[in-house]
Amino acid sequence: METTTVLDDVEKIRATDPGNMYNSIFDFPEQLSDGLKIGQKWQITKSEFAGIKNIVVVGMGGSAIAGDMVRSLLTPRLLVPLQVCRHYALPEYVDDQTLVIACSYSGSTEETLAAFNDALTRKAMMVALTTGGPLKELADLNSIPTAILPTGEDIQADSNYLLGTGAYRQRGPALEGPVL
Repeated sequence: METTTVLDDVEKIRATDPGNMYNSIFDFPEQLSDGLKIGQKWQITKSEFAGIKNIVVVGMGGSAIAGDMVRSLLTPRLLVPLQVCRHYALPEYVDDQTLVIACSYSGSTEETLAAFNDALTRKAMMVALTTGGPLKELADLNSIPTAILPTGEDIQADSNYLLGTGAYRQRGPALEGPVL
């Protein structure tokens, strides 16, 4: 008699997967590829970010996880420290020689917005990655370069797009050196 487990049956998986994580994992390669394309189209230059001494990725949940993944993947190539910040306030060392990458899929994450404002106060170099919301509005208001992520995705897709965008910015032709 042959028995099947939940893992052997896609319909059983779906029945026990209310958050649709199965599709999130299945769609990972496409979302990563889309993130690479977003990074490729992002018109920022190395000269805009000269003199970076450290990088801080600000985000919560999937946004912070993307920062963790970029840090883990690129550590051997990074010429400056990269830290992920999951707090309202930035580390004390953040200043005008720090690149702060504010990531929020919704654009309305309270901690990310507070840290974004903290970075503005400290005159840090900044970029934002979001689908819109208050983060995009603040970035536009302050002329901060912003990569717009696709909307309508499962929130778990956040880290996939951010990972692809960040990975491209590190290896892409526009920025050659110690930045993402």
